Amino acid sequence: MKNEELRIKKSGFWLLASGFWLLASGFWLLASGFYILASGFWLLASGFWLLPPTFILHYPLLIIHC
Repeated sequence: MKNEELRIKKSGFWLLASGFWLLASGFWLLASGFYILASGFWLLASGFWLLPPTFILHYPLLIIHC
């Protein structure tokens, strides 16, 4: 009986540990997704920085005109 209880406790511990591991990996994936999104916005902003200022000023007018 004692062996059975020990086995159940061990399996519960491993279940809990794997749950925490899945939770941590989910947070890691979420954080890396936000990092990729932020780097995409940074690349977009740096692309606009390279454009001539007249294009940036006239671009909203082009959207409204179309």
